[in-house]
Amino acid sequence: MATGIKTESEDLKQALDSGAVDFIRKPIDEIELLARVQAALRLVYYYNENRRRLKTIHRQEKEIINQKAEEYKKELEFKKKELINNALQLLHFMENTSGMVTELKKINLDICDDNSNELKQIIAKYQNDSFDIKWAEFEERFDEVHFDFYRSLLKDFPNLSANDRKLCVYFKMDMENKDIAALTFSSYEAVRKARNRLKYKLGLSSEENLVEFLNRY
Repeated sequence: MATGIKTESEDLKQALDSGAVDFIRKPIDEIELLARVQAALRLVYYYNENRRRLKTIHRQEKEIINQKAEEYKKELEFKKKELINNALQLLHFMENTSGMVTELKKINLDICDDNSNELKQIIAKYQNDSFDIKWAEFEERFDEVHFDFYRSLLKDFPNLSANDRKLCVYFKMDMENKDIAALTFSSYEAVRKARNRLKYKLGLSSEENLVEFLNRY
């Protein structure tokens, strides 16, 4: 801005506040004018250069973020497959265990009362211990894929029991009642009733889909 009328400090401030990059008083001195224009051009150059660098940095950061997102996506897909495989192993293990327990119970019928009670205790302990070990392995895999599931669910439904939470995991994975029955040493009918009780605790009607509800968490 060049002026010979408004030459006070307040005028300078008003000019700069209005968007001017410099302020020259008339009469104009050629040397001063060239120096000020060159200074303004240097500012423009530095501004454009910094802008270019920021764009480059932004592009590089975006590429890094996209790359990490792709890596995370692949890792998550791998963990999901691993979780499904782990669930199948757990199911297979529990089916074998269930078969063995059934055989032991048949043998138990031919054993005298004292030894029979002891065998019953051993069977019950083996069922619980074997399941707890396998469940711990499975739950670790599950948390890696659905790391916020328990926290979000318990925030809304703090009164869910440990068994309720396990059922929520099974249903979230869309397991069938017969598979859940094998995992929990229960009957098909018992699992069906447990599903209905869980829906009631979660405030769902009989028509609402439990799996879809749990997948919101």
